[in-house]
Amino acid sequence: MYLAIIFGIIIIAWMLLNVIGYVRAEYKHNWIDSITACGVFFGIFIIIITIANFATDSSQLSDFEKLRTIDKQIELYQEKTEELTCTFTTLLAEQYPNHEKGIFKTISPEKIDLYFVKYPEIKSAQTFVDLANKIKEMNDELYSFRIKRTTISNKIRFNLVNPWVFKSFISKPDKDLAKTIY
Repeated sequence: MYLAIIFGIIIIAWMLLNVIGYVRAEYKHNWIDSITACGVFFGIFIIIITIANFATDSSQLSDFEKLRTIDKQIELYQEKTEELTCTFTTLLAEQYPNHEKGIFKTISPEKIDLYFVKYPEIKSAQTFVDLANKIKEMNDELYSFRIKRTTISNKIRFNLVNPWVFKSFISKPDKDLAKTIY
């Protein structure tokens, strides 16, 4: 992005210098025109860098909100997965009431497949299969949310240390969010 900005500045400066006549061979150079051209060039450079920094800050603020949203989604998906796992446990306890009740209390969403291996006859019940598939889907979504969260956290951390961005323009995360980013 910054290379494109610098390239754009060079083109604009060349056009301005050409309009002023500084590039033409027949023009008699004088120091006031040179200072004016350099000032215009520098002014355009500062304006473009400022706009780029404000854009980076806007992106940073957007990333903070994305993190908050992803945190809420992770929380909701974890609650729903736990509810579905409890339902799965209850259905298994009804199917195998006496000798397996203690085992079913320790079911976690990640280990649902182990119960299909241990008790192959529950694969014949469509309710168990549908419930297990729903739990797997939700776990997959949880993992994808965690990957997105990690990616956004890395981007935020990079923006905070990026040497091409003025630190005074970049928003810092609030205390709660900062604990989860670093």
